Amino acid sequence: MLKLQLLSIRKVCNGEIQVLPLVREEDEKMKIKVLMKRPDSHWYVTNVSNTLKNLQNLVGGYIETVTLLTPQAGRKGPVIICNEEGKLRGLPYNCTIFGEDFVGTILIAGVDGEEFGDLTDEQVKTLKPMLDNLRAMK
Repeated sequence: MLKLQLLSIRKVCNGEIQVLPLVREEDEKMKIKVLMKRPDSHWYVTNVSNTLKNLQNLVGGYIETVTLLTPQAGRKGPVIICNEEGKLRGLPYNCTIFGEDFVGTILIAGVDGEEFGDLTDEQVKTLKPMLDNLRAMK
């Protein structure tokens, strides 16, 4: 698989030129696999940076989490990440999951200890068809 890396050229004060990566290797390691949905779009699998700042940017404000599935065998289930104040701020309707209306962009992430983590392939395989069958009724 071909991996492209964006580069930045910076001129150092002593006349030397340095080529620096725009995406650091550490940033790539912090990415997690999630399901994501924007209002008026379909669910899709993507990798996002697992930083508070990035997650807040994606949902457009402070984040709130909602546990989606019951934990099994000591493992925590996936969580929905959404905008905590989305309804108060009048963000556009996105979808209804288990009777709860969500607005704005939402993500579904795995849980790794006390942090967000990758969704497993099995979780994606289970969740995506179920979520794709949800109908926007608003």
